[in-house]
Amino acid sequence: YREVSDSISRMTRTEATVRINHEAEKLDLLSHMKRLRYILALALILLVAGMIYMGRNIRARRKEPQKDEVHIITENQHEEENLTPSTARQSFAAFLSVTRSSELTDEYWQQLTEAINKAYPDFTSRLYQYYPKLSSHELRVCCLTKIGMSRTQMAELLSHSVSSISNTLSRLYTKITGEKGSVQKMTEFLYKLV
Repeated sequence: YREVSDSISRMTRTEATVRINHEAEKLDLLSHMKRLRYILALALILLVAGMIYMGRNIRARRKEPQKDEVHIITENQHEEENLTPSTARQSFAAFLSVTRSSELTDEYWQQLTEAINKAYPDFTSRLYQYYPKLSSHELRVCCLTKIGMSRTQMAELLSHSVSSISNTLSRLYTKITGEKGSVQKMTEFLYKLV
């Protein structure tokens, strides 16, 4: 009886001890999980704050060069009243090298268009003769194509995809000529339009 009683007692103690230990481990795990949640929440908040800060800095850096953009175009226009196509390309390259943002105002685009019209006399008016319903986006794509920008650069500058720029050029060729359009055909058409 004593042996059985002792073995039952030992088993009961062992089971109780195991349960107590298990409960203690559970409580430890829960407290560690709470701490981990707080740490993750804090890390997430810091990450979001860092991203917002970086985004503002990037926007600020992109906006700063825009102050100089007008000066680059106007200085080049005053230096050379009669822009040749080669000097025009250099002027436009200088203009676009400081431009990294799609937040260009209509005033900048107007100055760019005027400079292109000086380098390539009445380029835009001839373009409008072919297609009077030309949208501002289409005109900008044509102007940037005329100065030799790649579709990738145009896509970045205009905040569109490369395929969107390609589609614009292809559709525009079809609208102007009535023939099936392609990017290469429209590019050649714009280069020949002097």
